[in-house]
Amino acid sequence: MSRLFLILTLFCSVCFAKISWTSEHAFSLKKDEFGIIYLQEKGKKKADGTYVFKFRWTLYDSMKVVVLSNYRGFPGQHVMYFNNRLKVFRQNLLGREYQPQRSYILVQMDSFKKQNGEILFFIFIKDDSGNFDIKYIDPKRNKTNDRKN
Repeated sequence: MSRLFLILTLFCSVCFAKISWTSEHAFSLKKDEFGIIYLQEKGKKKADGTYVFKFRWTLYDSMKVVVLSNYRGFPGQHVMYFNNRLKVFRQNLLGREYQPQRSYILVQMDSFKKQNGEILFFIFIKDDSGNFDIKYIDPKRNKTNDRKN
């Protein structure tokens, strides 16, 4: 009986543990406006270790948005829904062969502001091994926000 209690306790603590993000940022973007994140891999030269993640939204109807992304030269297209669990997509930063502990970017769509035609996106970056220095380029603030790990 005590084994069952111990197993259930461990299972619940693992399943409901809060994720601690390495970095968080919010972008409020109009149609076809880019949110840009520079990821500088630590210990590498700038030319070899700088990766760029860009995303923008391009198509909106009352229930969904099409988001276009580009990471390391590879384009992606994501259909995100407002009233569903499909308002998040994930981009892995390095492949499994390079990094057993996964680093990734999570892009979450939050809300559409009809008065100014902007969508609020939250960016969550998980990098437990501390491989990257992160730099956000925000078009609204017209400046960069550095997040050094």
